[in-house]
Amino acid sequence: LMQEFPNGAKRDARVAAARGRVAAAEAQTRITRLMVLRETAVAWIARDTVERQLAGIDALVEENRVFEAGMRARIAGGKGRATEAVAPRQEAAMIEARRDELDARRRQAIAALERWVGPRAQAPLAGSAPDWPIDRDTLSHALHGHPELTVFDPRARVLDAEVAEAQAGKKPDWALEMAYLKRGSQFSDMAMVNVTFDLPVFTASRQDPQIAARQAERTALEAEREAVLREHTVMLETDFAEYQRLARAVTRQRDVLLPLADEKAALALAAWRGGKGELADLVMARRERIDAGLMAIALEGERRQMAARLYYAYGDHANSEPNLSGEK
Repeated sequence: LMQEFPNGAKRDARVAAARGRVAAAEAQTRITRLMVLRETAVAWIARDTVERQLAGIDALVEENRVFEAGMRARIAGGKGRATEAVAPRQEAAMIEARRDELDARRRQAIAALERWVGPRAQAPLAGSAPDWPIDRDTLSHALHGHPELTVFDPRARVLDAEVAEAQAGKKPDWALEMAYLKRGSQFSDMAMVNVTFDLPVFTASRQDPQIAARQAERTALEAEREAVLREHTVMLETDFAEYQRLARAVTRQRDVLLPLADEKAALALAAWRGGKGELADLVMARRERIDAGLMAIALEGERRQMAARLYYAYGDHANSEPNLSGEK
């Protein structure tokens, strides 16, 4: 039987290193969990966006049927040319092409969501899309709590413990060995007790290089942390600038461009009905209105996706529990 007894400083350092590794693993688990939450939110919003666009397409189909009926009545009344009857059908085909494109994107969005939530992704969406409040000062204040930065603290504790363990190598360890030998009949049995000591001599060539190596790793970790912090500072500025651009684009599309497209389509329809406008102008105005409506929904979806990315990277999610209407 043999038992080694490292010195107390070395034992304490090994315990500290083990605890640091546990904390590092927990931090990495938290990073993974937040990544899953973020990607789930992005995929959910992508599906919600395309389904709202499909709902808009469905409304356009019914509107186009009314337009076609009015066109036929106009031709029957002798106020239009026979070739104008083709325009509603051409627009219907264009709308169906848009529907096919959006339906393909919906299936792709479901597939992306299924990666994170499994078969539940096939179920209909419930609730409204979450929209996290984004504030520049709050995000900057929480920058140091970025998930990818939190892992550096336990890694630093591990390296500090390894430095302490290397320094403890200058103190002697000892071991105790006991043996009982059952020998042949011509010999008597024998018991043995052996005590050994580790003599930490020649430290300049044995322990000191190990201490220096661990200290160099600790210094490199601090440099790596600083580099990651600067990288995420730049990413925060870039992502927040993109969020502001999207927010302005949503407001402009919803409050300016979409009403203008509606007004243009209404004026073109009135002019065409009064015999003062061309059908080509009316068709173009209607297509521009369709594009403006779909673009408004798409921009709102992109803004919400960027808000999700900012929130799960820099926001207040200490408990990672749903705290906003629609987030669950």
